[in-house]
Amino acid sequence: MSNTSTRPSGPIDFTTLTDGQRAQIDRVAQVGGRIALQQTRARKAIEMAMQAHLFDMLATADAKLVEQIFDGLLAVATRANAKRIAQHPLCPPRLVTLVEDDGDGDADDPKVGGKPAKPETTDLSD
Repeated sequence: MSNTSTRPSGPIDFTTLTDGQRAQIDRVAQVGGRIALQQTRARKAIEMAMQAHLFDMLATADAKLVEQIFDGLLAVATRANAKRIAQHPLCPPRLVTLVEDDGDGDADDPKVGGKPAKPETTDLSD
């Protein structure tokens, strides 16, 4: 005797949905859309809060930390954004030079960030 499975055997056949089933799928899509919108708004609020204090933090941080922050930002930035970041007045000259020297790539080359100088240490306890 074989057990019948209650698991679906394949994807939903959208051609045979009843009106009620279509309404259920629409509600699920609406809920998913609302959740995505809430998550996007929350992420943007966090980013705006951090952005509001980033420049003040950089201005008061020690040189080693500032260099590590810029090094990290340049490591993940596209070529175009790396050039913009390097224009910040607190960006260490050594990193500005690295960005300027790496001018042989495409303007949107995502590997630009892969070439920043590595700090001597990542220990922030000093």
